[in-house]
Amino acid sequence: MKKILNYYGSSRPSGNWQKLLLIMKITIFLLFFGAINLIAEPVWSQNTRISLNMKDASIEDVLNKIEDVSEFYFLFNQKLVNINRKVDVEADNIPIKDILKDIFDGHDVEFAVYDRQIILANKAEGGLVEALQQLELPVK
Repeated sequence: MKKILNYYGSSRPSGNWQKLLLIMKITIFLLFFGAINLIAEPVWSQNTRISLNMKDASIEDVLNKIEDVSEFYFLFNQKLVNINRKVDVEADNIPIKDILKDIFDGHDVEFAVYDRQIILANKAEGGLVEALQQLELPVK
């Protein structure tokens, strides 16, 4: 008896297609898994840690030191933010957000970190929201 072969030279066309579909499914799964891992990576500002040891220093000096040892820079209005107040900062490999929380805790200053910019504003009258709108940054 003569065997009837299809166009691809095989008597079972579904075998090759099943392997191809399986390979495609695995490829799509791995690409999706890789994309999720890229999205979930913490932002640069969350990874940056610095060490500071300053006694009885003004906030201006602390902010300048943070700018020197990191790639961050500060945006603020000196009329609205008191930068002459004296603080003690002892930080050993701590994220910048935590240092700023310690410095401005209990005072009328709030901050937002966007990439390498740190915006300082007065809490009164929605200062941070207004500052972010002026810089055309999204309000969180």
